[in-house]
Amino acid sequence: MLLIFCQVSFGLSLLGQGVISVQFDQEEYFLQPSSLAPVVVELGTVIPEGLFSFGVRLVYDPILGGVVNEDAILVPPALDYNGAQGPGALKAFGQGFAAVKGTVDALAFPAVYYGGSELATFNVTALTPGDYAVTLELYRTLGPAENIFVSGAGVTLDSQIRFGTAILHVVPEPAAGLLAMVGLFLTLSGCGMVRRSK
Repeated sequence: MLLIFCQVSFGLSLLGQGVISVQFDQEEYFLQPSSLAPVVVELGTVIPEGLFSFGVRLVYDPILGGVVNEDAILVPPALDYNGAQGPGALKAFGQGFAAVKGTVDALAFPAVYYGGSELATFNVTALTPGDYAVTLELYRTLGPAENIFVSGAGVTLDSQIRFGTAILHVVPEPAAGLLAMVGLFLTLSGCGMVRRSK
């Protein structure tokens, strides 16, 4: 019995010492003003026991635009629960951020823990051209001691989480720039023709 306990404890300690990557599905996103970019957050590390709960907060410059409503935040069905409160992951958005935290179905028996990689999709609306860094952090609503990423074995993983970053490039529609150049060329050409006619 003691041997089994030691083996389990050793296994959990190894998981606790490892770095768990939570990252974007792309390092760079390209979009045009007033268009949507699906920014996907995913696990870059396999959790052997599966995941019981998670929570991420997407942070960006408010000038970008961002997430405009809760419907723009999507969660895989297996994680679309709020603990014992039942279906519906907890979502929030505001100036310069959007966030979600969810769990597997805590009332299911036997429990089925999440073994996938995708955690959430934030549909970001871009308003202003430019290059914008987007970052991630833990999404806590119950204070600094709240455990967010918890494995199916009941191990808190928060201290091992390492978040990735990405860049959103919001560029004007190429056709618009081309039309402006053509218009300028025609204007200048017209001026030249008028001068020559005089």
